Amino acid sequence: MQVGLRWSATPGLVWTQFDDSDDWVVFNPFSGDIHLLSASAYALWQLTTSSPPRSSGALIEALAADTGYTADGDFLSSARDTLNFMDRAGLIAPVQ
Repeated sequence: MQVGLRWSATPGLVWTQFDDSDDWVVFNPFSGDIHLLSASAYALWQLTTSSPPRSSGALIEALAADTGYTADGDFLSSARDTLNFMDRAGLIAPVQ
């Protein structure tokens, strides 16, 4: 993932959450892939729907503020890994 890029949610994804879980399932009709995301990963994805699009750092800071965590150490590493996964899976796209 390149530093400084701004990220936007991929439109047309199909999301669902089951009553007995905090996890989310997303279907990407463009690739035919289905992914299971934790509630915090879904919250991070939701932040990519904001306008104007935010950078990776701004998304992670916003998630930290929303969850009460500090954006350092394991939290920062996990959030970056999640954004990288979402990029590879086509759930987010860089905005040029």
